[in-house]
Amino acid sequence: MSGASPKRPIAAETNFNRRRRAVRILMAVLLPGTAFAGIVWYTLDQTSDNLRQGKGDSRQSPTDGQDQFRLPSIATSRFRNTSKAVAYVGNRKCQECHSDEHDSYLKTMHSRSLAEVDISREPPDGEFFHELSGRHYRVYREGKQLRLREFIEDSEGQEVVLADHAARFSFGSGNYARMYLVKVYDYLIEAPMTWYPRRQSWGMSAGYEKDSHQVGFDREVGWGCIRCHGGQVERIGGADQRLNVTELAISCERCHGPGALHVKERKAELPILGSIDDSIVNIRHLSRERQEDVCSQCHLSASADVNVRGRSVADFRPGLRMSDFRVSYRVNRQDSAMTVAGQIEQMRMSRCYLESKTMTCATCHNPHSVPEESEKVAHYRNKCLSCHQTESCGLPIETRQETQPNDNCVNCHMPRGTTDIPHFSFTHHRVGIHTAKPNSDKLTDSNKLVPVMDVSHLPEHERQRLFGLANDAFAGKLAGGLNDESRNDPSHLALSEVFQERGRQILERVRSSGLRDSEMETYFSRVNWRRNPDLCISYAESALKSKQISPTNRQTALYYLASSHFDERRYQQALPYLKKLVKMERSEISLMLLGICHRETGNRQEALRLIKEAILAAPHRADLHNYLASIYLRMGKPQDAERHLKRAELLSRNVPQPN
Repeated sequence: MSGASPKRPIAAETNFNRRRRAVRILMAVLLPGTAFAGIVWYTLDQTSDNLRQGKGDSRQSPTDGQDQFRLPSIATSRFRNTSKAVAYVGNRKCQECHSDEHDSYLKTMHSRSLAEVDISREPPDGEFFHELSGRHYRVYREGKQLRLREFIEDSEGQEVVLADHAARFSFGSGNYARMYLVKVYDYLIEAPMTWYPRRQSWGMSAGYEKDSHQVGFDREVGWGCIRCHGGQVERIGGADQRLNVTELAISCERCHGPGALHVKERKAELPILGSIDDSIVNIRHLSRERQEDVCSQCHLSASADVNVRGRSVADFRPGLRMSDFRVSYRVNRQDSAMTVAGQIEQMRMSRCYLESKTMTCATCHNPHSVPEESEKVAHYRNKCLSCHQTESCGLPIETRQETQPNDNCVNCHMPRGTTDIPHFSFTHHRVGIHTAKPNSDKLTDSNKLVPVMDVSHLPEHERQRLFGLANDAFAGKLAGGLNDESRNDPSHLALSEVFQERGRQILERVRSSGLRDSEMETYFSRVNWRRNPDLCISYAESALKSKQISPTNRQTALYYLASSHFDERRYQQALPYLKKLVKMERSEISLMLLGICHRETGNRQEALRLIKEAILAAPHRADLHNYLASIYLRMGKPQDAERHLKRAELLSRNVPQPN
């Protein structure tokens, strides 16, 4: 790297659904003998160990001894199964007594959100070439497996396989796309190829299509992504990317809350005290706000989502107030680009919603059933006409029927439009009159973030903390590109620095007031990374001391500690942090750093093993093969070294390499 003072690192992009799923931005790739840069990542899917593991059902948030910054208690609910002491029982247990509801649920998209691969139900085999990244992809059947292969061709046209995996899960309802996950050890990896039903062909997955440096089979799917597509998902070893899916698809308890109390009392035939059964959440008996909170678990992913200090969306249960756990922010404009997971945000900006006291998601959507395809237009038109008169439309019926013979309200007032995911088109949920506006999606530095929900119950210091982190998170999204078209857009990169600076100023004021928490300490560790190693290490160590640190922040703090010691050539100090880190993530950078530390401390065999594992994680990277060749040469194995040098040369020629 040059001797110039490095820029303040930008918060990394938070990506789809997911995911909201951890997204890595490679800052640099360095060869032996140079300082190593690494990965900056920022994700909002945190879990409070205290809340998940604490005894009883105390709803007071712990504050690591800072009583003056203690948060108010989480709002209670009339439903007793909102207590964290109540266990989940799984969909099959619900089905025993509610078979009719289960049968109707099977017709919904929620029931198809995550499924094990069955080759009898999967799309046909296929093959295509991704010209931008120089890689070929093939989908084929082998026995009972659907296999997914990534390869390049050498100068003689022979295949050089980079990766070949069995598809483990299909991901998504399949109406718009059918994505696939493979499993490597405990890690779920999103495949770079997706089946698109409407065009009946295979193509690059969302986020890969227009990226010459797309990561192939190296995009880990974290807890935040799976939780919105799966029923129950467990973290393994406190890691956000090591996952065990214990229940497929979105099921009963995602909306009704954990069922152990309800099952116990109904099997014992205990009398129901009061007008409703309060052992299980019934959506009909929730206020409009609490109903929307249930849906917002997955359908309110705004410009930025930030967890309340010491809490997480993982701690939320239907019937509780979402803003006690997570606060979502949007850009203060009415015409922001449509996103797949922002339906609630869009609905709340609708005049229909603003002028109604009862309109909510369930007004139009019955989560237990969906209309048949032939009945959809009439079904949703009748929903509109339950409040509106057909004569109130601004266009005469003759004009409407010229383009819409069935006089479909939704086509005009909830149009389908291109979203931030390639090939996808979803219904816009901001009900109203939609007209084309030039440059309607152009953001400026006058745009501000505003909370989507009421945050008045939170103290001012917490609102400021959330606001600062939200600005920083949105800066990361802008830096990574809000969509394929805006990736590397100079205007987005400039705006990213504006929002990042806003976040920094806010968080510095909050910290100067005396407030400390693991997420802010991790933030300041990142701010000082590669600028001030001593401060970076100090903040990271402070974050790791917190009892409330989330899995993601733990990984991030460990990385900054390890890489800072590494940059100062303190390999022995970096070793313990890197050893912990490689047990929590499948990252070629962390594996390579650990391998170099072992080499520098005299353990070449372990270094060799780790670099090989790094190549398995990122087989498209020439620099890893070059480094492995250098180890073989030092070990007196020139033939092995030559083999990897040839692979490095082939990759450099055929596959765009990281900058």
